[in-house]
Amino acid sequence: MINSFALFKPSSIWKTQSKLGEGVVWIESEEVVYFVDIEGKKICRYSIENDQKKEWNCEKKPTFVFPTNRSVFLCGMEDGLYWFEPFNGEIKKWIPFEEQYFNNRINDGYIDAKGRLWFSSMDIEEQQLTGALYLLDWENNIPYIHKKAGGEYAVLNGPVINEEKQILYCSHSNAHEIYSFHIKDGKELVDRKLFVQEEEGFPDGMALDSENNLWVCLYQGYKINVYSPDGVKVNSIDFPCPNLTKIAFGGKDLKTAFVTSAREKTSENQLSNYQQAGNLFTFDTIKKGKNQNIFYIPVGILLEK
Repeated sequence: MINSFALFKPSSIWKTQSKLGEGVVWIESEEVVYFVDIEGKKICRYSIENDQKKEWNCEKKPTFVFPTNRSVFLCGMEDGLYWFEPFNGEIKKWIPFEEQYFNNRINDGYIDAKGRLWFSSMDIEEQQLTGALYLLDWENNIPYIHKKAGGEYAVLNGPVINEEKQILYCSHSNAHEIYSFHIKDGKELVDRKLFVQEEEGFPDGMALDSENNLWVCLYQGYKINVYSPDGVKVNSIDFPCPNLTKIAFGGKDLKTAFVTSAREKTSENQLSNYQQAGNLFTFDTIKKGKNQNIFYIPVGILLEK
């Protein structure tokens, strides 16, 4: 039986009409959310305090932005990892990525409790099994990207980690599958299991709440499904548009959800019926989310290098 989480109806708070909204993240120190429009090549910022909205145009397709222990953000782009400075909008390439896969791009990401980046990649045409999971870690103050899982996925999404149990979840979107891995010794992915076969839509971005329930955005599913740690669906939140892409918990008590959506792969008839497609949404819940982790840059690292 599905239990009630006392959810309010999702409401649109920014009519961005993003082609492919993604990567929403809560920044507690500013009381804002950042997110990206991948296909629209934009980084976006929304303030809940004063409804202020700001956009930065990018030359490349941005896929996620995360806060760091510096003034810059770590930004995933289609072809590598970049530094993004919101003060002046400057974007600098840091680490190129997967140049041997000409049809691949970086996709979703997660910062763990140690301040490291886990991220995924995907085949742009969503056909070839070239998508993988990676860990960006530091070794003697030198950044290294380590491939942790691959060879079986076309589109990998939503890596999130249950830090208490050291379980990583990710979605193989085009196969309607959500997998769990055990993280061994803090860095190796072992014991892969099918956590959920999600047939109500394509599982996209995800988030965990304070009780480690998994909130899964469904592309072409018109909803977010919520699963308990043992894989039982405990709730479903309907939306006024088909493509939900990423969820983050924020607000002063971490009980406000922010959700990105997309207009791409939506017919003209659908868009006429679902005019809020591509917007930024919010809703409240009694379930508290988890704090956003910060990407750690070691002392002494010069970002321009």
